[in-house]
Amino acid sequence: MRRFIRILLPVDASVPSIPLVFITFFLVAIFQMPIHHIFGGESFSLRIIVNEVVVVLGIPLTLIYFFHFDRKRLLPLKQISIPVIVFVVMLTFGADVVIDYLTKLSEYFFPLPKWVQNSFDKLMEVRGVQDIIWKVIILCALPAVCEEIFFRGYCQSAITKRLGVWKAIVITSLLFAALHGNPWYFHLYFILSLVIGGIYALTGNLWTAIICHFFNCLIKHTWFQAI
Repeated sequence: MRRFIRILLPVDASVPSIPLVFITFFLVAIFQMPIHHIFGGESFSLRIIVNEVVVVLGIPLTLIYFFHFDRKRLLPLKQISIPVIVFVVMLTFGADVVIDYLTKLSEYFFPLPKWVQNSFDKLMEVRGVQDIIWKVIILCALPAVCEEIFFRGYCQSAITKRLGVWKAIVITSLLFAALHGNPWYFHLYFILSLVIGGIYALTGNLWTAIICHFFNCLIKHTWFQAI
């Protein structure tokens, strides 16, 4: 038991160990189920808020605080320049174009079940400017901040220290795709995460990953629906 604890939490650990990263991932995945059950009769927005803030963001931040991990290494929220923002946005837009073509190709060979497609259609509905603003907050801003702090800040940063940059990007992307729970789009989430992970590794700034995630969601969930 003591040996397992030492592996899980090395004495000199400044970031989570690989086993702790996976345990954290499973905790986040498991706790999503009761959240959806408890708030199943409530609004969809409330479920997203509770899930993102309490589970996806709350669990890793609690562990960082409790085990005194290096916050600067796990949460490198640095100042970002306008040229970098423009670069991230342009790269994200290019990646989204490719992913959009891959989505069409995937749906041609592996059509979405009708109930899944209906869920997406309902999620994408917009009824005026207020609805668009609310969707930007709930479907774009909130997931971008919460999920990137978890996946890029907590997971990828920790795995990078143990296994190196490229293995960390790939492993984190597998976790990212798995947690989204859509087997028909697993490879698309994986590709998107590779892009976000690469940008984060290149810049060393968590804001770039958040911006990339936000802009991707903005394109997918609101922008094209509003046109």
